[in-house]
Amino acid sequence: MPKDQTVEIPTRGRAIFASIPDHWVPIAFSKNLKRGKPLGLYVDDIPVVLWRVAEDIRALVDQCPHRSVKLSFGKIAEDDTIQCAFHAWRFGGDGICTRIPLVSGSERPAKVTAGRLAAQEIGGLIWLYTRVLSRDEAVPDMPALPLSMTDPGWFGTAIVREWQAHWSRAIQTMLDVAHIPFVHSKTIGAGLGRKIGKVDEAHLKLDLTPNDDGSFAMTWGLVDPDSGGESDIGRLGFLPPNGMSLTVPVKGTLRNGDAKSWFLHIWCTPTRDGKSNQFVVPRRNFGGGNPVWKAADALNIVVLNEDKRNVETAWPSRVPAPTTEISMPTDASTIAFQRYHWTTFVKGQESDRQQKKRSE
Repeated sequence: MPKDQTVEIPTRGRAIFASIPDHWVPIAFSKNLKRGKPLGLYVDDIPVVLWRVAEDIRALVDQCPHRSVKLSFGKIAEDDTIQCAFHAWRFGGDGICTRIPLVSGSERPAKVTAGRLAAQEIGGLIWLYTRVLSRDEAVPDMPALPLSMTDPGWFGTAIVREWQAHWSRAIQTMLDVAHIPFVHSKTIGAGLGRKIGKVDEAHLKLDLTPNDDGSFAMTWGLVDPDSGGESDIGRLGFLPPNGMSLTVPVKGTLRNGDAKSWFLHIWCTPTRDGKSNQFVVPRRNFGGGNPVWKAADALNIVVLNEDKRNVETAWPSRVPAPTTEISMPTDASTIAFQRYHWTTFVKGQESDRQQKKRSE
């Protein structure tokens, strides 16, 4: 093969999640991983294979170290290992090879390893840590999720859609409240003008509180300077590295006296070839068996599609440095994310590369 046509296949030592390394990210719905059947997918251009063992999720780089065949083409063996479809090599969830047919020497398989990954199942989602772990390395702790994702008594029908867009541009759009009255004027933004008249002549009032880990919480609303009318106060939060949580205004109380609550959580995770999955996870503490609220969840597809064109056609697709785009005070949330993203995943990686180069 000519040199310019050589395709470099990432091996277990070089499988790098380039755009979002060293973080927990959602990669699939729990319901999509069936017992006894491996699931292959891509995360940040790295092939990943998942399978269930009792209550645990096992994850490896989806590549047999023997001849680079996808392990997800194989099967789950009777000993809960995954067996390659090519030569029947078997690997445990720790990445260690347990069986090599037709080869003598019982100690030989244990010297072979596939790329070990860490996965957890929380809130109906499967989460992956985006770094290949060494054989004895402890699994990194996962940051706390919103209580509506982990506590019982919360309901909602989640969806996922893949877009031809960098994950950073997608989540930046989800954090942008200034576009809601215009892009979503017929859906979630329709009610904003009822109290204040002409939306495009109103002022956006917001208050952002940053945290040390890059997350932030923000309240916002529209104010009509002429009439003094105000929209309902909205609340949203950034969940590093790729998530957001929006509080949906809802009135009323539950039978136990607690206030009704409704949240919309969204995570944007890179898949492959510049694409990303948009996981939309509504959570309510009411209406669990009510088909009306299930239908309301289905409207999230409509709202998501209203953003699709703007996100997919933005250039560059990856969020650039904060100073390269013109911003206004109304862009506080998107600028805060832009700074976080640039500091964490661009400058941080450049610094790591420079340090590695100096040490060589």
